[in-house]
Amino acid sequence: MLREALGATKSTHRFIYLTDGGHWENMGLVELLRRRCTHVLCFDASSDPTGAGLDIGRAIALARSELGADVDLDPRPTMPGADGMSEVMAVRGTVKYPDQDGEAKLIYGKAVLTRSASWDLHAFKAREGRFPNHSTSRQMFTDEQFEAYRRLGYEAGTEALGLLNIPEALLRPVHIVLS
Repeated sequence: MLREALGATKSTHRFIYLTDGGHWENMGLVELLRRRCTHVLCFDASSDPTGAGLDIGRAIALARSELGADVDLDPRPTMPGADGMSEVMAVRGTVKYPDQDGEAKLIYGKAVLTRSASWDLHAFKAREGRFPNHSTSRQMFTDEQFEAYRRLGYEAGTEALGLLNIPEALLRPVHIVLS
């Protein structure tokens, strides 16, 4: 870790410090903004039992301090209320880069339960109270738990894509026939 801190790490060293970056910014948003993306889909699947939006708050602060990027996003509608339900799974925001004209589109999606979520997700929540905030320390899922998170991601992704305002003709699947 000392070599890493001093910037002296080489791939040929016997030991290197390797991380997924979760200690810095868990969603990869800052790295996308560093590349000056114009359309950003950011999904937050962190375990956030308090619903305080700490990860997105950290990412916005880092984007401002490191990149000078002004992120205008209000994630509060994705945060659970007193009943544990969120209003929506995704919200739209904008990003202004200091060295560019115009604004980038930012869609922030969160793995949360809403009243309009499919019934199987509500039933799973009734049986498994931590859903959708299971810790990643235990990564072996049952079939039912896997399907609940898969469906939750599908619903959040569908809602997020809707916020991009992409014409429906472009979203239709393309069928290729090989002869």
